[in-house]
Amino acid sequence: MNRPIAQAAAGSRYIEQARRHRSRANLSLSDKLLHVCGSSFQPIGMTATLKSYAIANAVLDADTGLIFQDQLVIPETSYFAPEGARDAFTAHRKVLVHLDDNEEHIIGYNNAHWGYQHWLTQCVPAIDWALRQERTRNVRLVLPPLAAWQEDVLDILGYGRLPRLTLKSGTFYHLPYVEYAEFLNGSASFSVCQSVRDTARRILDRLPSQRLPHEILVVPCSNPYYGKVRNEDEVFDLLRRRGAYVVDDRLTTAERINLFRHADVVIGPLGQGLTDVVFCKPGALLWEWMPRHHQNASINRLAQVAELDYWGDLFESAPAPNEPGQWVVDLDVVTRRISELSQRLALRAAETSTPRIADHQATAKPLSELMLAFESLGDNCEFGLVQRHAGVEPLGLFRFAGMSLGKLVAALQRKLDGLGTADTVKVYLSGTPGHREFMVHETSLDTRYHTFVHEGELDAEELRGREARRLTFLRRKLLEDLAVGEKIWVWRELGMTDPTRLQPLMDVLRALGPNILLWVVAADEEHKPGTVERLDRDLLKGYVERLAPYENATDIRPISWLEVCENAYSLCYPEELPSEPAAAINAPQTSPLSAIEFLTQNRPPLQSVSPVSSGKQKSWFFRFRRSLGL
Repeated sequence: MNRPIAQAAAGSRYIEQARRHRSRANLSLSDKLLHVCGSSFQPIGMTATLKSYAIANAVLDADTGLIFQDQLVIPETSYFAPEGARDAFTAHRKVLVHLDDNEEHIIGYNNAHWGYQHWLTQCVPAIDWALRQERTRNVRLVLPPLAAWQEDVLDILGYGRLPRLTLKSGTFYHLPYVEYAEFLNGSASFSVCQSVRDTARRILDRLPSQRLPHEILVVPCSNPYYGKVRNEDEVFDLLRRRGAYVVDDRLTTAERINLFRHADVVIGPLGQGLTDVVFCKPGALLWEWMPRHHQNASINRLAQVAELDYWGDLFESAPAPNEPGQWVVDLDVVTRRISELSQRLALRAAETSTPRIADHQATAKPLSELMLAFESLGDNCEFGLVQRHAGVEPLGLFRFAGMSLGKLVAALQRKLDGLGTADTVKVYLSGTPGHREFMVHETSLDTRYHTFVHEGELDAEELRGREARRLTFLRRKLLEDLAVGEKIWVWRELGMTDPTRLQPLMDVLRALGPNILLWVVAADEEHKPGTVERLDRDLLKGYVERLAPYENATDIRPISWLEVCENAYSLCYPEELPSEPAAAINAPQTSPLSAIEFLTQNRPPLQSVSPVSSGKQKSWFFRFRRSLGL
């Protein structure tokens, strides 16, 4: 059986929270790559959300990195764990080493730590973030025996001589308190992670710069998991003749990092050898090759983190009977790209100063906080799903409801009178047999919405009573929010182009309080996605890539929605969203206490909050629990 980490943890802290990421780097994907998986390689538009967890009374399996509590596995720690590993503790629990509780233990590895990419982008950032937190108790790193190159990285950061628990194979360890960061389970591997970038910059800051005479690098494929490039020698010979340097795997760790630090171009097949692009200067170019039989966007994400231009090409597989997974790089494609590369370098050389792409702009407000400043007024559940994509689940009467504009205006004019009484709530099942969901038809508004409760999970009559209490609470909350006017209300409707249709809604919103409405439509030739314009002092118009169709509200384009919300918020509250380079938004501010000490002294966890005052939030939550009889 499992115990989710959120339940097992004594507490948690944010390592970083998602923010909008607006890269100025250029992207060029081949037609083949675009056709096969192009959407996976496009700019992400938002940064990662990561947490660190403090776990008490934990048992660690040294061989797999799995953490148990009360003989239950914590599934989030199962990263590349072999089949059957979760049963290992039951079978070997007698081989258990108990550790003293006078230290805080930091997990610094996972079951793929032996791989260069996993070590540099997962394990090292986890160690770096944890050790930069101020503490009142001693800490000890928990690590297996490491290779020399892994020790090199820790030495550069100044962590090589810190106290360490070196794990022994076949052993379980009882850890009274241990900290586990989500880096280690790959949560940030396919995201734009600012903390990975920050750790890379600290490595560069601590490593003396040494410029090597190579600015165009070719990186051999060092991971046969992706398959061997059959004509690698021929391709590399062509690139050498054009002045490229094939990276020597005998370089020291410091030499390799410095090589990438000063490179203008990095070229190579998909593989962990490209991980070092995280050390490249902004504005450099990564040209990555991938086989048709395997694509992976993790290196693309590192390029986005480092603000690199990115070229991506897909090449055909050519498996051999004795060597499966082989593929061939098309020399014609390489020749054409070399021509483009020559033009790029010539333009750079002609410039009077070394070009540098400015660091991306990021809002000072986390997305989870920004998106709580908005609330949907209906039509469909698209905006509610956008909020979910941003990592927030706010309470809202119309968040997942279908409501026409005319019905909405009429309901607000009578202040939602009659909503949520026992007679107006009808519960019914919808969907295919075996996967049916309970829906609610609220007859006073004639609106329908999702409950996300499936058949067999709850009795229909019990659900009806719960929804009646919930609707009563949400009616009161909505009217209070409208009276205060601190939210930005959202309306979207397919095919709606005439702003005069909004006049009745604007009239009733103005009568209820100092409200602002954001009307969202599809982008057009004159308004690119993300544009927001002010039509009136309390009416904004935002343009997203496209609106989700009614028959499939989950088909959303969240990034343009997030950009619209960010721009709308900055129009309404410009003093709260300074335009600030991401370079100035460093790692999260350290606490004077460790995560464990922080929580044991009953201080509030570092979580996002709504722009509404915390006292008002607490009263809503109290009334909501009371309305449900809790």
